[in-house]
Amino acid sequence: AVYRGVEYLRDRDDGQLLQAALMHTDAALPPGSNASLHVSRAATCLKRIDDNSLREDLYRKWSLAMAYFFQNDHRFLVSVPFLMDLNKKYPEDMEIRLAFGSVCEASGLLHEEFRDHLQTAEEQYRWILNADPDHIEASLRLGHVLKLRGQHEDSISILENVLSRTEDPSQVFIARLLLGDIHRAQGRLETAIGLYESAIQIDPDCLVATVAMSHALHQSRRLGESTEVLEQLLVRGDSSRDDTWWRYLMGHSERFRFLLQDLHQEATKH
Repeated sequence: AVYRGVEYLRDRDDGQLLQAALMHTDAALPPGSNASLHVSRAATCLKRIDDNSLREDLYRKWSLAMAYFFQNDHRFLVSVPFLMDLNKKYPEDMEIRLAFGSVCEASGLLHEEFRDHLQTAEEQYRWILNADPDHIEASLRLGHVLKLRGQHEDSISILENVLSRTEDPSQVFIARLLLGDIHRAQGRLETAIGLYESAIQIDPDCLVATVAMSHALHQSRRLGESTEVLEQLLVRGDSSRDDTWWRYLMGHSERFRFLLQDLHQEATKH
């Protein structure tokens, strides 16, 4: 019934179309499902809703939920088209801008062939900061993107400014980690080691920070300390992906659960 829902609902009302869209959406979420088919059918159901205001509201919420879901599932390149479409339709929507930037930031970092996504991420963050200069997350993410694009001095300035304005442990951790990477790349190893140490104090289980620390110690010819750091890592075993760095890469993708819950609650009203 889910597979052929669009055919059966050709003459149905808005509530039934929303319910069919959500059946297809739920069918798209489990691993191994034919996600592209169900997502396409869900979109078709939503686009057939007659009430213009309701259709626009539901389609925005559903598209953003799908973008977040695929980001959360590490399928950044699948998430990008949803956000590109949303950004065109709602250019003043700051949540969409931030989500679009974070997905392009991750895809540009993790996929060499999509490094041009970093420019898109930079554009989104600069737009947000032009609208709200005090937006710390956008500043932090812009600092990361500029680092990835080789604009180290601008990145340092932005990240140091972030550190002067926030006490949020996760933001402080990311800023220190990124500054450590820049200083290490530029040969200021003792400064980098100090930044890594202060970051690790916030999240001792972060694999990325620990490995970076070991590299900096090795480059400083403190080979015993470098080996000790790695040995401690091996003793701890596999690090969880639920660390500060991984949560940063995932952005606000967990919001897909709340958005879908809202859509299900909306369906109960019809």
